[in-house]
Amino acid sequence: MSNPDKGYRRLDAWQSSLELVHAIREISLTAPEDRPNGIAVRMRRLSASVPRQLAKGYGQEGKEYRAHVVHARQTLAELEDQIAAAVRHGYLSPQQTCPAQRRAERIGSLLNCMAMALEHC
Repeated sequence: MSNPDKGYRRLDAWQSSLELVHAIREISLTAPEDRPNGIAVRMRRLSASVPRQLAKGYGQEGKEYRAHVVHARQTLAELEDQIAAAVRHGYLSPQQTCPAQRRAERIGSLLNCMAMALEHC
């Protein structure tokens, strides 16, 4: 594996999003899997997409990289929506999801800062 101190691996947003992937996996194990594309599966796919977009876009130039950051931010918003839906439908409790929601909010702030910084590149 490459040196973790270089490239996208050093980004707080990427590191935090990997932690979010793990948190979502843990809480989604308690959600019902009533069908192949159920809410737990969607939550896991969405959470995995955030660090993937950051890694994928890292080698791109300004506007292209910003597009990946914005896509990661949009995916994160969709994940937050799915978490809220899981709580609303009683699949997960607010106590189960609170740490993941707080982490998602922090990642959202980081992604917003990144997108703003890349806006004029």
